[in-house]
Amino acid sequence: MKIPLLTLFAVLLLTSCERSQPLPATASVAMECEAYRAENGQKVDWTKFTVTFVPEKDCLLLRKTSGPDWIVPDKTELRLLWRSPDGLRFVAEWIDDRYGKDQKVWSPLIILDFDFGRLRYSAKTAGGFADFDKVISDPWQQECRRLN
Repeated sequence: MKIPLLTLFAVLLLTSCERSQPLPATASVAMECEAYRAENGQKVDWTKFTVTFVPEKDCLLLRKTSGPDWIVPDKTELRLLWRSPDGLRFVAEWIDDRYGKDQKVWSPLIILDFDFGRLRYSAKTAGGFADFDKVISDPWQQECRRLN
């Protein structure tokens, strides 16, 4: 009777250990995105950037490839807050230390959600005076494509 109980206990112990394993390593994924406004059928304030997951650093690297500055500066490492189990969606944060020093910075905290599976992203701001302002319509449009 002791051997079946010991076997059952060992199986339960090993099964629970497997569930507590960290997420498997995710390969590097990259996509190129554009943020722009459309006026008279033309793209204006058009910024292109790439975002890449760097598994060695467990962060997202954002690099501007052309256009005016976006809300996050060029060559920024974004700290991950969450990563999907399939390694295709990442939520990251960036804290702007220029807030209060520069009239161009309206919010110190930016939360970014990059979805490499659906080729889209979103950026939400928090903590600044602009976050209490009333936005009637969002003029920004976006396009993304996978690079790998």
